[in-house]
Amino acid sequence: MTTWLMLAMLAGEVPLECGLHPKARELAVAIIQDSQQQRLRLRCDGMLAVVAQRKAREMAQRGSVSHIGGGGANSRVVAAGYPLDKRYGIGIANQIEAVAGGIADVDEIWDAFKDSPGHRAHLLGEHPVYLQQDEIAVGYHHDWETPHVDYWVVYVARREDGNQQPVVLISKE
Repeated sequence: MTTWLMLAMLAGEVPLECGLHPKARELAVAIIQDSQQQRLRLRCDGMLAVVAQRKAREMAQRGSVSHIGGGGANSRVVAAGYPLDKRYGIGIANQIEAVAGGIADVDEIWDAFKDSPGHRAHLLGEHPVYLQQDEIAVGYHHDWETPHVDYWVVYVARREDGNQQPVVLISKE
């Protein structure tokens, strides 16, 4: 865990860069501090937090929990100005977003993410591509008038570093 995040948490505050809603920040801390987290470093990013919050609200407005909507996850963060690693695809590609709905409790939603093999691998960095991702932010939106009531968006991503080798999630090697 980064020193600034640890100091902020000791002071009883988690930075807004982790998420704009208190529940979002709580989930970000749960992901970062999980004993099974494979990443040695995972820092919060304010731009991702804004995009995650918007996406959570948009899912509520549509009444659905989906990666699709306003383009794919990768193109969504790039359009917002996040300098996503260029090895990731744009269009409807997604190597950075986890979404869920219908669960209000932070511990329960984190357990649900961990029970999903794809989300677990991404959020805990259990695949070499995901392990390289070192920035996180969470969005949360609650609306009683919508089908799922609670909507969650987690971005774990990597900024462009100039390496142009393609990202391979599955290989025959």
